[in-house]
Amino acid sequence: KILRRRSAIAAASLAGFAAIAAGGLWQLDRAFPPPLPAELTVSTEVQDRDGQLLRAFATPDGYWRLATR
Repeated sequence: KILRRRSAIAAASLAGFAAIAAGGLWQLDRAFPPPLPAELTVSTEVQDRDGQLLRAFATPDGYWRLATR
């Protein structure tokens, strides 16, 4: 009975610590975002006359980067 109680307390403590650590890391990521190049190469897009995407091609380095507006 005591072992089960200690295990429950340890599990709850670990879950609480993990939640606090995740929240702290999220805040640090928002406060200090990683540096990004000023201009990324975006994928070539083929659109129809209404602006709907028909096809996109990968960048020369093999990544899919769609332009955002």
